Amino acid sequence: MRSLQIFMVQSAVFMLGAFFGAPGASAAEDIVGPEEQIIKEAKLSTDNASLIAFLRNHSHSDDELLHLDQLIRQLGNPVFQKREEASAKLIALQLIALPALRQARTDKDREIARRAKNCVEQIMRDSHAKNSAGGRQSGEH
Repeated sequence: MRSLQIFMVQSAVFMLGAFFGAPGASAAEDIVGPEEQIIKEAKLSTDNASLIAFLRNHSHSDDELLHLDQLIRQLGNPVFQKREEASAKLIALQLIALPALRQARTDKDREIARRAKNCVEQIMRDSHAKNSAGGRQSGEH
């Protein structure tokens, strides 16, 4: 299972390097797809070292990544504790879960849609808070 994570990190670095590898190119100007939009919204650096560090810090179990759709469905579980667990796991997945959560905001199950919306909002708040804190710290050197 760990080999899948390593493969994902290598693949992500390769793909992101292909998108943003041109020296002097502005990442914000090159954004076109949903994955690139997530990177832009998160205000991530696109150099290889930063991307590898980000992916290592945000890698989760293969089971969670492979069964993201099950976590989304669990948001509508009749058992409150199961719904809470799914919300917490999806929020912990952060940017990885965003595309699936954004799609789930229009689910016909109102509980899934409501919880997906709340998860997206929490992930975005967390992302902005981390970026704001990082910006203050880098300016304090």
